[in-house]
Amino acid sequence: MACKNSAGRRRAAFCLSRGYGGSLSWPKLVDAHGDVAAQVGDEALLLARVAADGGGARPAGGGAGAIAAGASVIVMDDGLQNSSLAKDFTIAVVDGRRGLGNGRVFPAGPLRAPLAAQMQAATRYW
Repeated sequence: MACKNSAGRRRAAFCLSRGYGGSLSWPKLVDAHGDVAAQVGDEALLLARVAADGGGARPAGGGAGAIAAGASVIVMDDGLQNSSLAKDFTIAVVDGRRGLGNGRVFPAGPLRAPLAAQMQAATRYW
């Protein structure tokens, strides 16, 4: 995946995922054609089809690996769940149809963490 900065220059973007469901436990550059979901996790494999993906169970090491491989932008899903990586900014996305549901945390509701804590984390960079 390539992004453009404000000067219009291309920047290399990597997706960083935890590799949930995969058997590997170290940061790894995921190969969309050579790796299988059992090794790297299904989400990491899907992300690798559209962008370089440094999936693995240790995002801090994966972040360093992505930078070493040339990443200038790292995109994380559920980055609020991981405090081991410093973040420049956070984007919170809410389903427009579902909203926040009943406002409760899984399994009683759709949220992954209490809303107040998540919003505080998402706005600390402003």
